[in-house]
Amino acid sequence: MAKEMSCWSMCFARKITKTATSRERGDEGSEEDLHADSSSAGTNISGINPEEERSPPERPTPVAFPQVEAVPVVRWSDAYPPPDFQQLFASIQRHEAVLTGHLKALNCHQQAKSLPEALLPPKDDGNSYFAPSADREKNFGDRIAEIDITTDAAFRSLSKTTKPGQTAPRLAHMRKFWMSLNNMSEYWDTSLDQYYTREILVRPIPSQCNVVLQSKEFYKGRRTGPANEMPDTWRADTVRAFVEGVTSAFNCRVSQPYVAPGRVAPVIQINKLEQPIRLPGVVMRLPADQAKARSGILEGPAIGIFESNCINFSSSTAESPRNRSEHHLLREIAALLFLAQQRRREDQAATTPGDGAWYTTKPRWGGGAGHRLSKLEDAEADHRKILTRLTNTKPDLLTNSQKNEEREARKELKSQQVTARRWATVKGAAGLWDPRTEYKAIGRSPGSPYDEVGSFQNRRRFK
Repeated sequence: MAKEMSCWSMCFARKITKTATSRERGDEGSEEDLHADSSSAGTNISGINPEEERSPPERPTPVAFPQVEAVPVVRWSDAYPPPDFQQLFASIQRHEAVLTGHLKALNCHQQAKSLPEALLPPKDDGNSYFAPSADREKNFGDRIAEIDITTDAAFRSLSKTTKPGQTAPRLAHMRKFWMSLNNMSEYWDTSLDQYYTREILVRPIPSQCNVVLQSKEFYKGRRTGPANEMPDTWRADTVRAFVEGVTSAFNCRVSQPYVAPGRVAPVIQINKLEQPIRLPGVVMRLPADQAKARSGILEGPAIGIFESNCINFSSSTAESPRNRSEHHLLREIAALLFLAQQRRREDQAATTPGDGAWYTTKPRWGGGAGHRLSKLEDAEADHRKILTRLTNTKPDLLTNSQKNEEREARKELKSQQVTARRWATVKGAAGLWDPRTEYKAIGRSPGSPYDEVGSFQNRRRFK
């Protein structure tokens, strides 16, 4: 069995655990109006100062992480054969129908709170994957150094507000990551949150001379709103930028998973069932051949990027208390299966649906006399009539309307000819193989019958 962790599906969890309360709004006076523009700027780079006193945003949003009970694992054998996965998953008609039985049927073992050494075991020679090779150590070390700087120093470097006497850190490879994280901090970063109350002077009524003081809440920090109002694209951009910045040291790039024409999502194959899955991106390796790299060919997939926009994984309905958590885990397993199926295509020939079948080889019947399309025959007849009429007329006596009539008839004839050729062209579906991808199980131990695919929450070994 292979000891090498060769493919990852990254699931980044948000670790903000403060308790939320209802927003305590103060007086909607002119001070709030003056601050409205700066508090809704959309990015800290625009000049949001965490030390500036302003009206308070809503309290931090609570986060409930997935909680799924481990299901027993049974070794498949002749006495305990695997279930009929196609029938099991084809019977799903709504999301609420996905319950613990589907997780149990997949026969996946879960190990919570695994250490990095357990998620990424040593190589076959005993060396650790955490220590990069000498030729990549500098590039990889530069990226680690850019991640290791403090959040405040990175954000001040982006906004060019570094304090006097301090040197702004250099952000190159991980700059996009810090910019995206800077955007997320407006909704998630509670490290500098300060909610406090003080008395302010209220403008007195002209007929009264008494000074009126009113208690009002103020705030200092990075946030401008609650986390549940953050655009989902910001989370995806941050995860993508992090993975792209780190993997670029290994001659890799982040791209969208291949989706066949006419489809809206990648699919996994369960016998004859094609099940759509959610996988925002994959990490592919650039080929060593420069000619292939220039033509857009990629190798892999090596890593899958999976992020969830769900914040509260607590009970969704009274009838299915673990519904959201189980859905999240099933989606993650589906992403892992997709990567495993893609990597399994190494050294295999591409398969085209309908290749050699009768419906892709037997000529189509047009439906008309002589097996031609009726609209094409009508267009040809109309064009012949117009040409015959124009031939019997002297060229100097032709009117503009007659010429336009012949031009329109010729245009319609060409359009119907193109339609007929498309109809007569017999071909199957586009298939699920990307012609610009060289499928390879990057990192798989040579000669191993298994391909280990894992994530931060789960590890899977596929044969």
